[in-house]
Amino acid sequence: MYRLGYLSSGAPADPSDFSAGPYLLAKALNELGYSENRNLVVERRFAEGKLDRLSALAKELGEARVDAFYVTSGPVNSGVPRSISQFVAKYRLPSITDNSLNLVRNGTVLMAYSASARALGARTAYFVDRILRGTKPADLPIELPSKFELFINLKNAKALGLTIPPSLLSRADEIIE
Repeated sequence: MYRLGYLSSGAPADPSDFSAGPYLLAKALNELGYSENRNLVVERRFAEGKLDRLSALAKELGEARVDAFYVTSGPVNSGVPRSISQFVAKYRLPSITDNSLNLVRNGTVLMAYSASARALGARTAYFVDRILRGTKPADLPIELPSKFELFINLKNAKALGLTIPPSLLSRADEIIE
């Protein structure tokens, strides 16, 4: 039985949100043969936006003797982007975010461009698997994302009086209308 420590500065994500990092990681680990409560235990800790709690939570995971750590900053769950998006909506500013598809879908942000959450989940699972099989973390390469996604909210563009060029629309992975 392997033990994975999961630490986030945010709050627990909604399990129905498939784009949430921990769920993508779990899916990718499952594809590699790991199943929670069968051969994997995930110790989860959430700072819920209280960044001063991170050290204590990390120590707690260390004391739980986990085999590997998965750490995410969780800025969306901590509420930071909500205050930014309220500012953007109030002043009708076109805005682009780096990784919050939810802010694009709910109409507060015009576009999002970021590394693919699904691809990141799969690569993270690959590295967790390597560590659980005995590879020292220092022996693993550092990788940069290789797949990126573009999301565009046309409703928000229209509300702001903007026309998105067809060349940009044709490159979008998802268009919210």
